[in-house]
Amino acid sequence: MAYLGRLISVAMDHTILLTSLTVLFFVSVSCACPSGFTTHENNCYVLLPVPTTWAEALRLCDAVKAKLAWIENGAENTFIVQMLKKTNTTGHSTEVWLGGTDMLLEGMWMWADDMELIEYTNWFPNEPNNAGNNQHCLGMMVNHDFKWDDYSCSLTNYPLCKRMQDDGEQSVIG
Repeated sequence: MAYLGRLISVAMDHTILLTSLTVLFFVSVSCACPSGFTTHENNCYVLLPVPTTWAEALRLCDAVKAKLAWIENGAENTFIVQMLKKTNTTGHSTEVWLGGTDMLLEGMWMWADDMELIEYTNWFPNEPNNAGNNQHCLGMMVNHDFKWDDYSCSLTNYPLCKRMQDDGEQSVIG
């Protein structure tokens, strides 16, 4: 009888261990960002080292299972600025594309991925200004403390892509 009790105890310990390992494995796989992406909270970010137009940037981000970055609050903006400073891929004069646009209605800025109005902003003073009536795409000005500006969508800037950690798609950058 003692043998049977010990056998049940070992079997239960083994089941608990397997369950724990399964949970740990699941958590580590489902919460990780793909190689080349930087993690912040529940999101993954990557700056693609290819200057493109805004429309090309949308397609490049899509190719890595991401969207041109949308920024929801000041903490996220601060994180992105720090990430870009560490990455230093952009040098000192090239700008970074974000996913905002006012193409549908001048002055009504939306995120291109879901057409939601942009609530948090970090505009440079006197921006957006739609200079030349041709600035409808959102970027970060690297040489002006990473403040936001409206740009002509045909300019070439570096795409900043963002995706959720748990979307289940795997991409490798680099």
